[in-house]
Amino acid sequence: MSDRITVVTSRGVLTFDGEVVESFGYSFDRPIRAHVAMLKGIDVDEGGRFSDPSVSFKVEGQPIGPQGAFTKEEAGSPELAKLVDTVRAAAPNLEGS
Repeated sequence: MSDRITVVTSRGVLTFDGEVVESFGYSFDRPIRAHVAMLKGIDVDEGGRFSDPSVSFKVEGQPIGPQGAFTKEEAGSPELAKLVDTVRAAAPNLEGS
């Protein structure tokens, strides 16, 4: 298992411990967790005129997976890029990977 990666933003927190990605506070009243073996996709949205940058982890068998929305500055942070890249590298079942 790798070292824990934690990204604290103005709207919530994303963590990854090498096996489980978890989001806290991004529009839900409870944490949302998913094991990397269950991940089917990672959608990174750069945002636009009417939407904020975000990341969504698509999970087999779960209607809602971990997700986060960010400011433009937070979305461009090396910490967030590292978390997404590390999850992507650890997830064996990503579609299109």
